[in-house]
Amino acid sequence: MNVKSLELSYENISQLTYRGNIIFYLYDPSPVDSIVEIFWGDSTYSFLTPSSVTDLPGELKKVVYSGTHTYSGPATFTMFVSYKVRSLNVINVPMSIITDIYVEAQLVVSPFLAGQKSPVFLEKPKLNVCRATSNVIDFSTYDADGDHLVYSLIPCRGEFGDPITGYYYPTSSSQFSVDPQTGWLTWNSPTVKGFFNYAVKVSKYRNGVFLGSVMRDVLANVIDCQMDSPVLTAPSDTCLIAGTSYHNTVTATYTGIDTISLTATGSPLLQASNPATFPQPVRDRDTVTSDFDWQVSCEHVRPQPYSMIFRAELEDSLSNCDCSYDFNSGQLTPFYSNVSVMFNNPCGNGWDGSTYLWFGPDSTAPRYLATPSLDISAGNYMIVFDMRFSDHTGNPGTNCEGPDEPDEGIYLQYSLSGLGGPWVTMAYWDPSLSPGEGGHVANLIDWNNYSVVAPDASLSPNTRFRWRQESATGKDYDHWGLDNISVYKISDKLTAQAETEFTIIAPAPENLTVSAFGDNAALQWNKELCTNADGYKIYRKSGASGYVPSGCETGVPSWTGYSLIATTNDINDTTYTDDFLGFGLPHGNEYCYIVTAWFANGAESQASNEACLILSDNSPVITHVSVTATSATAGSMFVDWSKPDDLDTLTYPGPYRYDIYRANDFTGISYTFLESNFGLDDTTFNDAGLNTSGIPYHYRIDLLYASGTSVYTYYSSSYPASSVFLTIIPFDQRLLLKWAFSVPWNNDSTVVYRYNDLTSVFDSIGVSHSDQYLDTGLVNGQTYCYKVETVGSYSLPGFVNPIRNFSQETCEAPMDVEPPCAVELDVSVNCDEVANYLVWTNPQIACGDGDVGGYEIYFSPMTDGEFVLVDTIADPLITTYIHTGVTSVAGCYAVVAVDTSGNSSEFSNIVCVDIDECDLYTLPNVFTPNGDGFNDFFIPFPYDFVEKIDIKIFDRWGLIMFTTQDPDINWDGKNKSTSLDCSEGVYYYICDVYEMRLAGIRKRTLTGTVHLYRSN
Repeated sequence: MNVKSLELSYENISQLTYRGNIIFYLYDPSPVDSIVEIFWGDSTYSFLTPSSVTDLPGELKKVVYSGTHTYSGPATFTMFVSYKVRSLNVINVPMSIITDIYVEAQLVVSPFLAGQKSPVFLEKPKLNVCRATSNVIDFSTYDADGDHLVYSLIPCRGEFGDPITGYYYPTSSSQFSVDPQTGWLTWNSPTVKGFFNYAVKVSKYRNGVFLGSVMRDVLANVIDCQMDSPVLTAPSDTCLIAGTSYHNTVTATYTGIDTISLTATGSPLLQASNPATFPQPVRDRDTVTSDFDWQVSCEHVRPQPYSMIFRAELEDSLSNCDCSYDFNSGQLTPFYSNVSVMFNNPCGNGWDGSTYLWFGPDSTAPRYLATPSLDISAGNYMIVFDMRFSDHTGNPGTNCEGPDEPDEGIYLQYSLSGLGGPWVTMAYWDPSLSPGEGGHVANLIDWNNYSVVAPDASLSPNTRFRWRQESATGKDYDHWGLDNISVYKISDKLTAQAETEFTIIAPAPENLTVSAFGDNAALQWNKELCTNADGYKIYRKSGASGYVPSGCETGVPSWTGYSLIATTNDINDTTYTDDFLGFGLPHGNEYCYIVTAWFANGAESQASNEACLILSDNSPVITHVSVTATSATAGSMFVDWSKPDDLDTLTYPGPYRYDIYRANDFTGISYTFLESNFGLDDTTFNDAGLNTSGIPYHYRIDLLYASGTSVYTYYSSSYPASSVFLTIIPFDQRLLLKWAFSVPWNNDSTVVYRYNDLTSVFDSIGVSHSDQYLDTGLVNGQTYCYKVETVGSYSLPGFVNPIRNFSQETCEAPMDVEPPCAVELDVSVNCDEVANYLVWTNPQIACGDGDVGGYEIYFSPMTDGEFVLVDTIADPLITTYIHTGVTSVAGCYAVVAVDTSGNSSEFSNIVCVDIDECDLYTLPNVFTPNGDGFNDFFIPFPYDFVEKIDIKIFDRWGLIMFTTQDPDINWDGKNKSTSLDCSEGVYYYICDVYEMRLAGIRKRTLTGTVHLYRSN
């Protein structure tokens, strides 16, 4: 098959059963294989048959092979397809005609992922890319599960996923990259015309957890384009509320004579419920329009936007040559051949059941088929044709023997001067590239469709193409045939495209109200209109914000000051009681609330209205818990509070009493009664005999009334409040101050004080709006003392404002506990000396670390091995090292910097080197075992780090002539079975080379030919 793109997709059918889909995009004339093999990732495979074949615009057809597979249990599997082979003459894939196309898809099989589906590419692959301009190519996908998708470029791979030696990304003048969020690939100004392969991977995540991936391998043809295109008018990005409808008209205009084709792709068109509509394709000259309509529903709500790609393409109206020949008439005219040809042959059938041309009546060579003179001067042209070699049976003299020698292949050539030439070769199909398969490339014995771009030099009004076989052996040998030859103009007009994103959000819960229930807040609201939501989120803030969501804003932004306090899991439960974690809401603040609906896919509705509550001022409200003396035994604390202004003195008459409680921690769980203050106006307390230097303290004030008696009854309590507790963490010439508190008011700033030894007072040195402060420029070993003062307030008026409270005093000395910064390491290889040269940056220069004392060198022979300390360097100025005494240069290195205080840095960047920079094992293509003492043995070129080999050398019939595991080979040209000299000619080898690589002993397979000569 003439494959232009390949990808996989999958979907869960039931429990452990999945459907896998192999998706080929082929040139439209290409044959379609009856079966394709898929590997499921659990050591099993299946042969799948085509489930659909769809003709597409632009000389493409889409072929899907589908099948189901049941896995044995939960795990992550990698299904893959390795298809022979890629197109001819792919610039960035060496030997592309014998290199597999490999694609894979990872899927996570889990009972918690029932019904999951892989991402699906929305747009057909873009085959033609314009040189000298910026190309934006759409790789966006639709994920039915609404998961987060990440796009990345990956190298193309070969047979069974092996790396392709010599592969590189397509060339560009400045940029070849894919946007990880949108999947739009930017290829700026390709510099070289011709075919390139590249691949894009799409990974899906849910809440940060990897759930699978797919990839697409694409063949792109870089051409010269005309720099005009239609003008496309498409909708702007839009936010829609579920339950509303959307309508917009897309328009494309063009002033030339070409026809405009208006199309679109996108996930809105693929929705199972209420999909969008966009009649397409619409074709016309001058102006084309089509209406995009979408009735959005709650099922469409998700965090990610939906993407629509609108596209306007030009269809060429004029072409000097658009020539197609199928030989169904059984006539050679208007083609020409220098020998007799057959139409059909006894060696096989045409793939489409029609008549085809066959070279087989005799073995005359050279022999060729030439096209008539063609006018291809109008731009970019493609030659597309079907070709098949007869099967090489291995039995000389049979009527159906096919090409198998290196010189028996087929050349595709062009001439600008008629049949007499000169002829210039464009491509060559060598039948002998893969020994051991009957002497020929197995893929060539099936009908295949090939596409070759006509080079610039061939574009003339009088061009001929020909298929030429230079050599054929014996009688009735080396048969081959052609069919369905087309020469057509490649569209070279720019495409106009535009992306529109539609974000679908859920409406807000309506009519939120809040009322007091004792010291708690009782919330109530209307049920969310999108009943597929899973529950509600409740947010709270001290004081009103006035927030009203705008545009497409969902949830509650952090800048509003709101905090999430609860999440419910029942969409039908539209009430919530806020009891402040069981303690009741602290008095002194206004409490405001917002409610949203949340969805399992991570979406959140717009915010409800803001509803606020003020509790009655009928309890003590603490305003001060401030340290007045720091000591481990004689510390003291000042506690102050506000009396309740809304006390119902008629119902609860006095006299009144405050009971004061203390807890020796931040949380205030275990309280100790201290003493009582009598009367509502006695609202201060000085606590003494405390360990204020070692622990924080927590206080609670209870209010009691006696109703004119001597028996007091509990009425209410303040919300507890703690002291401010300061800690200090020493660093090199710096001290990090951190403080903590638990109070019912809001502290919005903190003043930092440091003790001045000259004045004997604490000086203010800074203000922090967080819970820490870094004091710098200090002297190591010198003690510094600090305290902090928090500044805050309640959100309601009528209380002390600002509220100021001091921490205890605490002292610390800075010290060097910081390691040096990590070094940057580079490693180079010396293959001759079997040594590696390390060089790294000096932290004293790179980071200003002035106390580096030396370095430690770590080594691991393999990437997954354990690093071992191999040497130390005591001089901070020595930043190089030579590692010797190893059996292979393969290995990984890291360097650690150590300062004079013994602090060690993090590992440097880990640098791994392999044997690729050395003399890799390669074999010559000729030797002369004639006893002249020169080149008498088949031996490798100089090599490094090979443990052993396993080589088999075949003759043209596939018989083994020689085998060995000795890396030096030393074949003397004799048959290992008979010890007789092998005849002159071409021999084939398969050689497994076991190299001492970074990953351990690894096999690398070499295949090729060697020509044995005996004459001088």
